[in-house]
Amino acid sequence: MNFTKKNKRKTAMLLYQIEESLGKYVIEQKPTIDNLPINTVENIKNRVTMESTELNIEELISATYIEEIFHFALEVSKDNSIHKYIKELQQMFKDYDIPTIRNVISHPNRIFLDEYWYKVATISSSKIIDIIGLHDVKEALMSAESDNIIDPPDEWVEEVTKSLILNNLPHKFEHSITELIGRNNEEKDVLKSLQNQRISTTAIVAAGGIGKTALILDILGRLIYDSSATTWCDGIVFIDMKTEKLTMTGIHKLEAVETIEEVKKAITNEINEIFSDSNETLEGLYDKYKDKKLILFIDNLETLIRDSQSTFEDFHFSLPPLWRLLVTSRISITSAKIIPLENLKKNSAIALARKYAQSKGQISLQTSDIEYIVQSCHNNPLAIKLTLDLYNSGQELPKSLSKSSSMVANFSYTSLIDKLSDTAVEILEALFLKPDIDRTNLNDILELSLDNISQAINELSNTSLIVRKNTNNTELFTLSSSIKELLLINPKNIKIRNKIQTKLGKRKDLLTEITHIQERSGIKKYDEFYIPNESHDRLILAVKDLNKSFHGYKFIIDNAPQHIKTFNGLTELCQNDYFYYRSLARLHRELGDINEAISLLEKASEINEDDLMNKYLLADILFRKKQDYPASEELYSILKKTKETYIDIKFATKILNGYFLSLLYQHKYEEVLNETDDWENQTTNRIKDILGTYQASAWRRKLESLTFNTTEFIKTVNNSIDVFSRLFENIGYSKNACIQANKLIDEIENHIERSNVTNVDKIKWLQFIFKYNDEIIKIIPNEKNNDLLKKMSLIKIKKNPFINKNIITNFSTTIEYEDLPPEYKIVSISKIPYKYKSVPNYLFAKDKDNNYIIHFSTLNGQLWNDWIKLEENMKLAIKIDPNSLNDSNMRALDTFIIA
Repeated sequence: MNFTKKNKRKTAMLLYQIEESLGKYVIEQKPTIDNLPINTVENIKNRVTMESTELNIEELISATYIEEIFHFALEVSKDNSIHKYIKELQQMFKDYDIPTIRNVISHPNRIFLDEYWYKVATISSSKIIDIIGLHDVKEALMSAESDNIIDPPDEWVEEVTKSLILNNLPHKFEHSITELIGRNNEEKDVLKSLQNQRISTTAIVAAGGIGKTALILDILGRLIYDSSATTWCDGIVFIDMKTEKLTMTGIHKLEAVETIEEVKKAITNEINEIFSDSNETLEGLYDKYKDKKLILFIDNLETLIRDSQSTFEDFHFSLPPLWRLLVTSRISITSAKIIPLENLKKNSAIALARKYAQSKGQISLQTSDIEYIVQSCHNNPLAIKLTLDLYNSGQELPKSLSKSSSMVANFSYTSLIDKLSDTAVEILEALFLKPDIDRTNLNDILELSLDNISQAINELSNTSLIVRKNTNNTELFTLSSSIKELLLINPKNIKIRNKIQTKLGKRKDLLTEITHIQERSGIKKYDEFYIPNESHDRLILAVKDLNKSFHGYKFIIDNAPQHIKTFNGLTELCQNDYFYYRSLARLHRELGDINEAISLLEKASEINEDDLMNKYLLADILFRKKQDYPASEELYSILKKTKETYIDIKFATKILNGYFLSLLYQHKYEEVLNETDDWENQTTNRIKDILGTYQASAWRRKLESLTFNTTEFIKTVNNSIDVFSRLFENIGYSKNACIQANKLIDEIENHIERSNVTNVDKIKWLQFIFKYNDEIIKIIPNEKNNDLLKKMSLIKIKKNPFINKNIITNFSTTIEYEDLPPEYKIVSISKIPYKYKSVPNYLFAKDKDNNYIIHFSTLNGQLWNDWIKLEENMKLAIKIDPNSLNDSNMRALDTFIIA
């Protein structure tokens, strides 16, 4: 005997014995019919149409199905210890899906799987069977295992095929070969929705081939044998609107109802058939069966919805309140409870493929082959089955996969795409080239209005062509897996695809160039003008344009309106991007909207609290714009203590400058002195220079709070001199150090001739100026330098280094009158246009006939120390640029100082 046929007989034998033993258990408890669940009893009576109402227990039990026997067994055992074990046994029946196995046994055209035998045998061998006392079950199990098989009565098989709920469901389902796999959660959702009287319409929405019909037929196929369902369902009406079917030989057209009138006629005919009635109109059935709890299952409704939405809605709203509509569709339905159906999970898809392959005799397929098929088919049930059919027909596996993918894509999507608007097709092409993008990006790529984009998105969302997902509160769109393959083979708008490709290519090149420019220019992470690569494309381009509006650190205000417009357009796209808020803060800062700039930087810091630039820019604004020195000190202090700050020495310099200036502006001189006391022990000269400068500066600024006539004042000057001296000798002449040293020299000049300054202190002060001043003014020019040097030379004290030194005429390079070449003219300096108290790099001169402009670069030897000593009315010898002979101010080509 065939192994599977034997297992089927053994399974039937055991199931029959379990039902019979449970029935005996109920009878042995000697209940009265009145003590049994009344609804179950009434259902049995109605089903067997017994004439006499005077039933005994034996007659009632003989007419029950297994689920009804469990209801009785639980009722009669509710007050004893066996009750919980009967409950466990009932749960095992549910876990192993015994009702389905029972149903398969009773239908010769359904595939029996060997695993059914082992499930029933597992239950029969359980200790629960012994505890309840169903000993006949154990004996039957041993007999079956010994091949001593006793077939159950024929009437037992025939009786169970009668459903408890009237219906017109097909007897054979397409998925019966493998059973329904991997849809437990969706099945629970559908049943929960059907039982909810407040939900009038339930829609299963998915692409073709996912298994919508199989899911619903499986659920309803179980439901009609479930006695508990009779409390909320009196009948099921099935209307098939499937117009085509996909097999390995291609798409086949099917005869099916298509119009709303055909749907109404079909419903009328089926209800008449189910209830043995003869109403001619659906409206008549509405009135007659309005109190019946009917489920109308309409399969493949999308054609009707797509072509006649309003007509379908009128039909929907005309249904009696107790009737519920259950539909499958590739298009979403308004005012329905939507249950989306996705492709199977990987493990479920593998189980499906393995079972289907076994049913087709493909035992040669390895696990790796199965997994390869599942992955290539994107876990789509129809694609998996079609691939296996093609492979079983003799085609190679790669060719089978390629062909099935193309066929499924065409079957699933072509009819939907052909009905789409032009804008919706453009969106599909954009998503084909750039998945996971949002509305703003689509607006940017396609150059369409956001209203048009939204309208097309809503159109596509009613299909299964795109997938919508939320990431960081941003809605992103991508193509469903199979539609991408269809568009690859069959572009719907190649012109728009090429246009998008060109635009994306140019953008990619521009973004790459921005990265290269940053690298070449040395713009690093802690530069205000740095643009992170991970930022959104549009934000990168917007900040690039913003940066171009800065000349150095001066902002071109005329460009502000366009920048504001651009950033406003990015609000939705970048609402969770710290770099967006930081960049917008920079713009508001330049427009003088300081409070908004601060608020934006605080928002940026909330989003990315680890970003140091957010804190730095906020501290900088608080210091320079708000003059809120305590607040800036607090932020700078945090940055100063962060190790990452010192990765970029330029950034570290800004932080230290900001921190110490915040302290100095609060007159916290002692804190500065304490924190910079070890400046000479720092690891880098740059940090030594900064800390040393602020050490010296703190001493100098401390003078402002001291009365001159104190020894503390003189001591403070000397301390500042000591620090500057070590700084210049060991580190060099940085600009900041020279600025602060210049201010110290001003203090010395103002106070050196005071009576309480000792000669020792005066010599120290004079030697400091004499030794370092020439180098200081090269960095920080001083138009009053000659006055300073004259004043210092007039101080009558021994060892004054300035005495007997001709300060004014001690030029490095001069020329005598008699040595001048004939092409040189003698002119007098008429004006030195001092600006911001610094020596300019040009001056004006004249003779009796003309005016001249002379630039430092023309000075013979180009010595700045000579240039800054020039004064008005001094004589110069110049060679005139012939190209300027007609200018109001002729230009010098070469210049000598006259000795």
